[in-house]
Amino acid sequence: MNASALFESNEMAFENDLIRASISNPENFGPLYEKHYKSIFRFLYQRLNQKDEAHDLTAEVFIKALLNIGKYEFRGKPFISWLYRIAYNELMQFFRQKKNHRTINADIQDLRFIQEEADIVYFEEFIPQLKDKLKQSLDLRSEEHTSELQSP
Repeated sequence: MNASALFESNEMAFENDLIRASISNPENFGPLYEKHYKSIFRFLYQRLNQKDEAHDLTAEVFIKALLNIGKYEFRGKPFISWLYRIAYNELMQFFRQKKNHRTINADIQDLRFIQEEADIVYFEEFIPQLKDKLKQSLDLRSEEHTSELQSP
């Protein structure tokens, strides 16, 4: 076993000890919180781009983790993978609740491209409809004009 594998093995064993201690006494959850808070916050912030919302959701993740620590099963993966799964579920719940308000990370160049593309699509869809309506209107005018000329 090489040095990094030994370190990872010892790290996961230490983390499992903390998890077992947290099950019996929630006050022992602190070191797990401190170790993983920044990673979970970054994960959420990258997807939300709103610090307040990311902080709130990060808090929810750790509250749910603490409340459900007894359900955690070690499956050979780091504890943080379980936290990421909780974070992802919280994020999806957040998006479901805020369907009409989404945030994306984009720079000005991206926004100009998106606007140009939206304009092109809008006009490509709108112009044929406008042509049809204009043609219908002209046809009606032509029929009215023809009927006026034919009337005595």
